[in-house]
Amino acid sequence: MQDPNEDTQWNDVLRAKGILPPKEEKEITEDEIIKLVESTIKEKTTDKSLEELTLDELDEQEDEIDEEEERIFQEYRRQRMLEMKAANLAAKYGDVLEISKEDYVTEVNKAGEGVWVILHVYKCGIPLCTLINQHLTGLARKFPQTKFIKSISSVCIPNYPDKNLPTIFVYFEGNIKKQFVGPFAFGGMKLTIDDLEWMLSEVGAVKTTLECCPKKEGIRDVMDMAVKSSRITDDSDDEDDCLHKTTMSKNVTIPSENKQGDCPGVLSGDPAKTKRGLIVLQEWWGMNQQIQDEAADLASRGPFVTLVPDLYRGKLATDNEEAGHLMNNLDWEGAIQDIQGCAKYLLNLGCKKIGVTGFCMGGALAFASAVRVPEINASAPFYGIPGEAIADVTKIKIPLQCHFGKNDNVVGFSSPVEQEAVRKKLDNAKVKHEFHVYDAGHAFTNTTSPGFHKESCDLALGRLIKFMNENLQA
Repeated sequence: MQDPNEDTQWNDVLRAKGILPPKEEKEITEDEIIKLVESTIKEKTTDKSLEELTLDELDEQEDEIDEEEERIFQEYRRQRMLEMKAANLAAKYGDVLEISKEDYVTEVNKAGEGVWVILHVYKCGIPLCTLINQHLTGLARKFPQTKFIKSISSVCIPNYPDKNLPTIFVYFEGNIKKQFVGPFAFGGMKLTIDDLEWMLSEVGAVKTTLECCPKKEGIRDVMDMAVKSSRITDDSDDEDDCLHKTTMSKNVTIPSENKQGDCPGVLSGDPAKTKRGLIVLQEWWGMNQQIQDEAADLASRGPFVTLVPDLYRGKLATDNEEAGHLMNNLDWEGAIQDIQGCAKYLLNLGCKKIGVTGFCMGGALAFASAVRVPEINASAPFYGIPGEAIADVTKIKIPLQCHFGKNDNVVGFSSPVEQEAVRKKLDNAKVKHEFHVYDAGHAFTNTTSPGFHKESCDLALGRLIKFMNENLQA
């Protein structure tokens, strides 16, 4: 028997005579209608898809489609207009624009509704400014809906101090929302493009694609890394066996009365060639590669046997926020016990006299060690001063050599105000000391710091080596 639903001429005759009921029409879905519209338009426009049509070409098709198709067509046309408008807006910026003082009102105050503006105030020749300009170029391409501009400090803000550079101002609809001022705000030359992206995203200036804050990776356990980066591998229980050359270093464990237990450290130099021991104390970053290299260089040039204690017990900071957190949480009493442990360790190796030097936080501890560690014979602190609760510098009885930068802006710790105060204390107490001030800022000996000043660094380290050699003679 023939299927009554079949599309045949005979069934059509039977339906016309009323013998068969009318055939049920299958309902067409909206997706099928869209496909039908696209198919029809494609035939009439030399095989172009809807996405390929311009608005004019879309207009030409309106008279050739039925009412239902027109509804779909108009909706599609509206969506296409929105997409094109969004694409237009997204492509509005996409680069870093250099502006002058005269451009400021137009580019910032009149930037427009809903517009974020990032202004970098910089100066040529400052490495961190150059680095940030490079990062901003990449971010401008990634976030073309945000306006990125830059201006030389002397052009944009006359008499703007160099110590405040780099500076980033963040505006929204002409109103300032955030400012990042000076190298410490950016974490120095370790700043990555992801770090900067996250900083701007926290203000709301960009919609980051990063899943987490890069700063959370700043603190990490680096003991394995330290082992790998050591100049030699300690495969022997006898620590002296590995020290054949003055530039060699190895990881050691320093007995300490610190409640945290023994202190890890890095030893450099050859006890067979010198009996002068020198403890080298870290900046607030931790025992990173820079301070290890500094100690190895001093060991070679002295020559000395140098020892760097890891006061943070394997933690490093890569940004100012985390460095400040680690320094503020440091048990200073425990750190002084670690330093005393280092002095005893070097004496047990055969050193006859022990000196201590330190930088930033380490400088403050070098001052404190001169007061509180009786095994220390000479101290040379760099740009760091301890609070009176940690050490009374008027009690120092050993030779002291101090190093500071006249442009140091770390107020309350090593700025010219604190420098003058500690100098007066030393003078009044008749402490035997040298006091050197350089034409530089904070951290001027740190080669990885934006404050690094080679001329001052070379002069200061030369003085340090001479001072220690004179005062650590057996």
